[in-house]
Amino acid sequence: LARNHFIDEYRRKFIASRSVPLPVDLEAKLAEANQVAPDPAEPLEDRQRAARLHDALLRLPFEQRRVLALWADGVRIGAITVLTEAPGDTVLSRKKYGLAKLRLLLHEQQVTAG
Repeated sequence: LARNHFIDEYRRKFIASRSVPLPVDLEAKLAEANQVAPDPAEPLEDRQRAARLHDALLRLPFEQRRVLALWADGVRIGAITVLTEAPGDTVLSRKKYGLAKLRLLLHEQQVTAG
């Protein structure tokens, strides 16, 4: 018991001398260090990307564009069949071929732009 009491007292006494107090403004400095400066070109790139997507979408046939727009808004395929008055398989194929053509158009734009 005496040995354990001595060890506890020793630790209590010298723990304060082994620790270094943290600066008061440490949290503020860490927050500043973690903030990433926004890239000034980012909004421009976003607008250019949106314009390329808009141009590619306009080049799709109307029915494919319509199905993709509804699908992108989160409308289920069953609801799209009702809205477009087309069979489910037709809606699925319009979505499939529309996405494929959109991918191709965006790739072509990327190649010509880069």
